[in-house]
Amino acid sequence: MKDKISTAQLSKLLDCTTMTLHNYKKAGIIKSPKGIYSLADITAVVKHLRAQASGRNMDESEREIKIRREKIRCEREERKNAVEAGKLIDKGDEYKKDFNEARIVRDNILNVCERMRPHINHEQYVKLKKEITDSLAALAGVTEAEDKNEN
Repeated sequence: MKDKISTAQLSKLLDCTTMTLHNYKKAGIIKSPKGIYSLADITAVVKHLRAQASGRNMDESEREIKIRREKIRCEREERKNAVEAGKLIDKGDEYKKDFNEARIVRDNILNVCERMRPHINHEQYVKLKKEITDSLAALAGVTEAEDKNEN
């Protein structure tokens, strides 16, 4: 049985490039001389790859980044599944719906003055319109100064 293999054979065995093997050698993972690899070298590379995959070679900040990325990936997947299951709705669509409903209510309230106009005198009409407009503005959080600036 042959104890040594070439760079080309090892790269084929590990399904990596010869440059990757060179980088492992540079990093001190492989300790053999030029282009000839022993079973110990192969074992060292496999141990390195297993440690890397499990996160044992990472420092604390790399682990935290990996954990955060995994959490974000899981949250995205959960959102995607919830949308597909119909448990989540589009925020923009819901906002438009609420806005349009509020606009209809506001318009109906403002039209009370117009509907009452034939039944009240001009002074009462102006006073009623001002009260309703001020109440709606207060509800919307608009101050009197802002309201005058818009008109």
